[in-house]
Amino acid sequence: MVASLEALLREVPVPAPERLDHPATPNLAAAQACVDWMELAITHLNRTIGFEDNTSAYVHDLVLACASQAAVFWLRGWSEQARESLLHSWIDQSLALEPTWKLLIDFRAALACDPLSSRAAKLQASEWDREFLLVFGLAVAKRLGTEQVTSQARQSLRQLLERLELSTADLSQWLGVPTETVDQWESARTAIPPATRAALAQADDAVSRLLAIFRPERLPQVIRQKADIFEGESARDWILRGRIQDVADLYESAFAHQG
Repeated sequence: MVASLEALLREVPVPAPERLDHPATPNLAAAQACVDWMELAITHLNRTIGFEDNTSAYVHDLVLACASQAAVFWLRGWSEQARESLLHSWIDQSLALEPTWKLLIDFRAALACDPLSSRAAKLQASEWDREFLLVFGLAVAKRLGTEQVTSQARQSLRQLLERLELSTADLSQWLGVPTETVDQWESARTAIPPATRAALAQADDAVSRLLAIFRPERLPQVIRQKADIFEGESARDWILRGRIQDVADLYESAFAHQG
């Protein structure tokens, strides 16, 4: 745990800004590079302070949405001001979620006595800055949209683990990746690829269909029983081969005939 504001500031990487001093139109690639730097800094700060995964995700989204001043400093190449401004935003948004966290309160009080440099305080946004902020807003919206989709996929992954009582080893077999990768996806340490997100969305739909047939407490046992409709295998065997939609289809068909 950090003991001073200076130590916390050291967790914010020095940015390598795009120096775009010519009158060209601000581009999305530069804005995305700025967002990349901010996300890295937010991740370092969240881990340093010890936030839980859910809090970290909320802080991440709030800071990106409120970091326009840091983006302008980044664009101008004012590295120290960009780092300080981003730290301001991170502490403010962290306190919005953890208003009684004493260490954050102390850091905020220290910031009140240590404002940004006089050059930063006199910052006057130019037309170039305003155009860049429009593109920066698009980059943030795109990134947050991707994060939302990834969060939904992560929830689907946890649904499979909990509802079907599968292990990470089971999921790694089904998805064709190492168990370490599944662990990283579940804990949000790495992003879930688009193809895997699509597979998880289909699996989540299939689980919902199965839960419409079987009580939640019975489902894990049911899928482990061998049955003729699965050619003498269990539903779990089919699920681990990526056929969870087929499992849901066959169960729905079987119960429809019984009815």
